[in-house]
Amino acid sequence: MNNNRLHREERFKDETAAGSATAHTDQAGRSGASREMTSASPVKAVSIDLDGTLFRSDKSISPRSRRALQRCLEEGIELIVATARPPRSIAILCPELPGMAHMVYYNGGLSVNKYTGEQERLSIDGALLKEVYDYIQTQEPASFFTAEKDNELFATRPLTPEESALFGMPPGVEQPLPLDIETFGRTGAVKILLPAFGSFDSFAETFGSRLNIIRTDGGTLVQLMHKMACKSTAVARLLNGMGISVRECMAFGDDYNDLALFRLVGYPVAMGNAVEDLKHAARRVTENNDNDGVAVVLEKLTMNSGADGERLLG
Repeated sequence: MNNNRLHREERFKDETAAGSATAHTDQAGRSGASREMTSASPVKAVSIDLDGTLFRSDKSISPRSRRALQRCLEEGIELIVATARPPRSIAILCPELPGMAHMVYYNGGLSVNKYTGEQERLSIDGALLKEVYDYIQTQEPASFFTAEKDNELFATRPLTPEESALFGMPPGVEQPLPLDIETFGRTGAVKILLPAFGSFDSFAETFGSRLNIIRTDGGTLVQLMHKMACKSTAVARLLNGMGISVRECMAFGDDYNDLALFRLVGYPVAMGNAVEDLKHAARRVTENNDNDGVAVVLEKLTMNSGADGERLLG
C-alpha cells in the first residue's frame, strides 16, 4: 500500500468515527467475529451510485454511510463508485472517495483502477459530436449544448443557476468554458449533456445505434456517451481485473443509467427513491437516500455470511 493511499484511508477512517463512543466500542468488539463470518460472503464487491443513492439530497455522505463503507473495506470487500459525475466534481464533494474505491465517471466514459491508477476512456468521435450539434441547432434552436472533455465542461452559452443545478454542478463552481464546435469536431468529447427537448424520440431514433443515450433526473436531462460507455461495461472490466465475477457484485442505484448494471450483477439493490423500472430489476428495495438506504444493506451484509448473505436479498 503506498503512502498516499494509506493517508486517504486513515482520513476516511477519521471521518467515519462520528457517533458515540459506545457505538464505536461495540463496532470494534464485533470486528474479529464479523471478519471470520464474512470470509464466506457471496458478495466480493459493491458498486455504488452517488446522486440519489450514496449522496443525501444535500450532496453529503452521512456518518452512518461512511462507517458502512469503511466496514466493507475492513472485510475485504472491494468498493466501486459508478457515477455520471466528472472527476472534478468528486474532488469538490467527496475528495476521499478515489482513495477508497475504484472510480467510474461519466456513466462509464472514464474508469480508474485505485490500485494501479490505470485509466480507460471512451470518447464520442468528433465527427459524430458535430452531427449531434448540428441536429440540436436545427431541431431545437432554443436549446443549448454542453460537452465534457479533459475534466472540464464546455457550453454554447453561460448556464443559469437552475441549469447548473440540473447538471449537478456544486455551488460556487465557475461557469463552463465557451464551446468551440470546430475544435470539438476534431477532438470529440467524453460526454454530451443536454436539457430535455421535444424531439427526443426522433433524436433517439436517429442516433440510438451510434450513441449510448440516457434520460435521467425525472426525464429533465439527456446524457450522451460513446456507444460502449456505460456503468455495466466499466464495472465488469474492473471486476474482471480483480478476479471477481459479476455475480459476486452488489450494486446500488436510483435511475435509468443504473439499469444495465442491475441486469448484470448478482445483487442489485434499488433505493426507495429509485425509478420504478429500477425497482422492478432489483432483488431488494432499500430505504431512500436521505434515510441511509445504502448503509442499511451494507450493515447487514458485513454482519452475515454465506447463506445468510444470500437471504439478505432473497
